[in-house]
Amino acid sequence: MAALTITPANVAASSNAQLNKNGIAGVAITQGQALYKDTDGSMKLCVANGASPAYVFAGIALNAAAAGQPITYVTTDPDLNLGVAGGIATGTALVTSDTPGGIAPVTDVGAGQFVTVLGVVDGDGNLNLAPVASNAAHA
Repeated sequence: MAALTITPANVAASSNAQLNKNGIAGVAITQGQALYKDTDGSMKLCVANGASPAYVFAGIALNAAAAGQPITYVTTDPDLNLGVAGGIATGTALVTSDTPGGIAPVTDVGAGQFVTVLGVVDGDGNLNLAPVASNAAHA
């Protein structure tokens, strides 16, 4: 699936976001990437066609971090600016991608991918981040 092009410097949580500031990066992470919590407790890049727990969405990175460094991520946010180049059409549902850390439109989901709907794009072009996981691979 084709992941959105996100400008990391433009990713910003709203004042109503739920944040987790206790993560430690298990790999290099860029602001705006989708994350999962690995069995070792570190945060890594979520991937929709990965083995468990890699497809289990935990949040979206709000800062860049090298492996071993602190990472802040958002778990829900009614008005998350993803910093998408060119914007996203209102009403577009976004999901985790088969590109590690990627976020894509739901129309790009392919067979064998675990579907996690991250939310829907609002009239301002921001994401209402309210994740819903299917825990099942798409047919």
